Amino acid sequence: MTRADFLALLGGAALLPVLYWRHWGTEQGPPVAARLLDPGGDRLVRLDRNGEYRVQGSRGVSVIEVREGRVRFADSACRNRHCIHRGWLGAAGETAACVPNRVALQILGRPRGYDVINY
Repeated sequence: MTRADFLALLGGAALLPVLYWRHWGTEQGPPVAARLLDPGGDRLVRLDRNGEYRVQGSRGVSVIEVREGRVRFADSACRNRHCIHRGWLGAAGETAACVPNRVALQILGRPRGYDVINY
């Protein structure tokens, strides 16, 4: 191993803790809002207030439920109900959509860490 190889290895090893802290180690608070997109535009839904929202989509009404910092489709006018089966969303970056009814939810915030899709 040459001196340059050793210095490159040492520099890379010194950089690993910084990269780990920057990408995986930073703590983040819970998400506080979700973006609700419907044919009429988009709006923010606060996750710290429990309740139900009725949203008029292109095929009918979708019901969005907020409980304990999470959000989900409780009911929708679509046939297959994939949006309802998606379940609760609570982590930043998670999404659910009722494509036939043109209504979507997205949890706002910086997603924590990487998942298998990133690789």
